[in-house]
Amino acid sequence: MSSQYLTRKVIGELLAFTTRTLVFWYILAVFIEMVLPGFVSSHLNLDMFLWSAIIAALFSLLIDPSSLFPKQSA
Repeated sequence: MSSQYLTRKVIGELLAFTTRTLVFWYILAVFIEMVLPGFVSSHLNLDMFLWSAIIAALFSLLIDPSSLFPKQSA
């Protein structure tokens, strides 16, 4: 394996992990916002989470599409 392939694979995996993490925190923040209106939005910008997740997902798809959609073994 070439070092360029491994670099792309590692960066793709990091971006995929970042995307999943940001989506998880965004969903959690939206849920908390529904339960306690104004609690999250007074401290955080929820759009920041969403756009960060979208940008990380796009970069991940550009670098290594298989990192976001891993093959499932039967």
